[in-house]
Amino acid sequence: MAFVIKYKNINPILIILLLLVTFASYSQTNNLVSIGTKDSIHSNILNQNRQLLIYTPESMLTDTSLRYPVVYLLDGEMYFHSFTGIVNQLQGSYIPEMIVIGVVNIERNFDYTPTTDTTSGFKPNGGGEVFTNFLDKELFPYIEKHYPVAPYRMLVGHSFGGLLSANTLLKHTELFNSYLILDPGLWWDNMKLIKESKAILSLQKFENKRMFLSMSNTMPAGMKEVKDALNDTTPATN
Repeated sequence: MAFVIKYKNINPILIILLLLVTFASYSQTNNLVSIGTKDSIHSNILNQNRQLLIYTPESMLTDTSLRYPVVYLLDGEMYFHSFTGIVNQLQGSYIPEMIVIGVVNIERNFDYTPTTDTTSGFKPNGGGEVFTNFLDKELFPYIEKHYPVAPYRMLVGHSFGGLLSANTLLKHTELFNSYLILDPGLWWDNMKLIKESKAILSLQKFENKRMFLSMSNTMPAGMKEVKDALNDTTPATN
């Protein structure tokens, strides 16, 4: 079975540095410009039909023996085109070919917040653990059944999606090989995840996991404490 990661490590920094680039390279068939397809899955856990945006490498059409690492992209409806355009531009030279699964939102405030905060003003909230269970028990098996995937998963999340990604790294570390955590909403629930992280990091093992954390410099009051706490607690992943 072929495995198409041609480099020892996927370098997530190259992706992040270019996330704001607005151009993309597209394939063209029958006068239609396209860079992906739509799929869907019914979730018994969420009691919903969830739409998926799927990007697959062109080599998949010509070599059925290839297997690809998979990126699970939260907020798929917002970031799918820019992210996959960058992937399409860089793969083969700087990053391996990969499959990208853009998960489309229904209620992101609920799905991406791992704890319930009745004072936040975001309603409903607190469904992050249920959504993570959906990823693990339903979405992964579906993708692995229908697409030629390699045993390598990356999770990409921004803002509340970054909060869920950080929660997954700390509490469900085994689900992904690498994590891109972009401006995570770590202020959530009175910074509960930050407060829990020291105990988790003292016990949890992070061998062969990779994480890139990005936080902007324009932080509101109180966020400096979050940044300082992260500097003290972020694990040195391999």
